Amino acid sequence: MAAEDPTRRSLALVLASPMLIVAELAWRWAYAAGAIGIVLYYSSIVRDAISLSAADQSALLSGDLLQLISTGTRVLAGALPFFVQAAVSALPKIALLWLFCATLGRAPIVHHIVSLTAAAPVKSGRVYWTAMASVHSVRVVLFLIVISSYIAAGRLAAAVMGDLQSPRLFSAFVVFFFTFGLGLSAWALANFVAALAPLFIAARGRSALDSLADALRFSMLNRGLFFTSSATNAMLRTVFSVVITGAGILLLPLSRYAPTAAIIVLAALLTVLYCLGSDILLLARTVAYALITLGEPAATPSPANPTLETPLYSAPPDLRS
Repeated sequence: MAAEDPTRRSLALVLASPMLIVAELAWRWAYAAGAIGIVLYYSSIVRDAISLSAADQSALLSGDLLQLISTGTRVLAGALPFFVQAAVSALPKIALLWLFCATLGRAPIVHHIVSLTAAAPVKSGRVYWTAMASVHSVRVVLFLIVISSYIAAGRLAAAVMGDLQSPRLFSAFVVFFFTFGLGLSAWALANFVAALAPLFIAARGRSALDSLADALRFSMLNRGLFFTSSATNAMLRTVFSVVITGAGILLLPLSRYAPTAAIIVLAALLTVLYCLGSDILLLARTVAYALITLGEPAATPSPANPTLETPLYSAPPDLRS
């Protein structure tokens, strides 16, 4: 049976397992550092392609909407081939980096998370690692599909907007957000199933396809529990982000009196604190999903505090005595 309050229980389990937090932060931050390095390396291609003349700068600072659209569109059109070149080179490397970090980092973490539930984790052999890598590959493909839907939505919006002299901005925005919203919604559902599948791999030794089918079937049958747990976790992350943002805003009046270096250090510490809290809450969400999917382990009664529950079945007394 699933926990009555999986969110609270998952937070308690995560905070009681510091090494689990360290392992989660290790793979997430290693991937973030590598992805940032890749983006910075290939951003020079786009940066060198964008050149603004004095007339372009004047048009962008004029405040005239038509001039802003005309100049911005022309500049972006000139930089688009370079942006595509940078994206085509950078995105596969970022995807492969995520696949590598997520498989090596998340597979043992999921194995440990399953041990916190009523299920017993399977032995992590070749089948286990192959299934984990396959499921993570599905998530990479889903992410690339989202990017494709974003590009398709942008092109449809540009086609609807029509002539720049009399653009149909409202229609273009509606088409863009509707098209991209459909793609994003489909990705969210499919990605949730793919994120749930590793629990079935670690707990039941299922293959990638079987674990995806199990995750889809179980999520449909228990969508209420998953939605409640996910919404509660999202609310906690939102409150945490608002608190960190508020603390960052307080740095603005402080910048008049404190040295610039001190403000930068405080801002960096707030950023690290936000990433730390957000990653811990995301880890707790995975633990909550595991408790819903696999159940909580039964409490073992201690000799000092024996259980008073009556068993469901007891043998009849021996009448021969």
